[in-house]
Amino acid sequence: MERKVLITGAGTLGVEIARVLLGTGIRVRLLDSSENALWRAEESLRDVAVAEMILGDIRDRNAVIGAMRGISEIIHTAALKHVRYTNTNPTETIDVNVIGTRNLILEAMRRDSVQKFIFISSDKACFPINIYGESKKMGETLVKWAFEESGKQFCSCRFGNYLGSSGSVIDRWKEQRKDGAIKLTDPNMRRFFIKPEEVAGFVISIMESRKYGQGNVYCPIMKVIDMDTMSKVVARKWGVKVQIIGKQTGEKFDEVLLNTEEVRRSRIIDNLIEVVRPQARRRRSATLPALTC
Repeated sequence: MERKVLITGAGTLGVEIARVLLGTGIRVRLLDSSENALWRAEESLRDVAVAEMILGDIRDRNAVIGAMRGISEIIHTAALKHVRYTNTNPTETIDVNVIGTRNLILEAMRRDSVQKFIFISSDKACFPINIYGESKKMGETLVKWAFEESGKQFCSCRFGNYLGSSGSVIDRWKEQRKDGAIKLTDPNMRRFFIKPEEVAGFVISIMESRKYGQGNVYCPIMKVIDMDTMSKVVARKWGVKVQIIGKQTGEKFDEVLLNTEEVRRSRIIDNLIEVVRPQARRRRSATLPALTC
């Protein structure tokens, strides 16, 4: 069977993954509920190869069924992501991030052609304190369940913030700079950051290897960036001021990549962190370094 990858979400990450896959000759289908996002993705990818664009909502089972025809692998990036808006719109967030993910998982389990399913999670799923984090944690749990039920290669990839992606802190600061100041919630905060192209490479490496799956969670080893330092460097480069606006509802001062229970069933392999699903047999491995911020 010819390989054809379905990528849900035509945002920064989805397009970056599509770009790499198309460059290797793998066929790609992008699914998004926004026609503007699909148009931008098509324009961005035009210099690489033609990707199939499907307008549809992952909350709609019929749309999911149609988008999954002839698909061999799925990379699920589509989600509502902004903490502020997900907290104030919990029903919509659950519909997209949990029900939508469930729809994709059930259809992937049903289809013999689908061999691998990768769910894009977040460090906010670790000790979640907001709706977004809770929804991502539920997605990881669904992925674990799907593997146990089907035996297919379902797994999750957990990341920090994507530098320069749409809606990211750098993206917001670019909009704010015209007013002479960039806004920072609290200078004491620290965050994991990773570039979209690094995420794309990581996800594709997980997809291409048969040894990654089993309902496990995979994390790249990321650097922690102090937001005070980062904002000052950006402000100095742009010639603007930093305006402190205070911690927002649902924000943590420090994100963590693994919780204390997960550390006990984690190991470092191939320069990545593998969090073995609960109840799975844990293999001996190198000692895991401290990963809290």
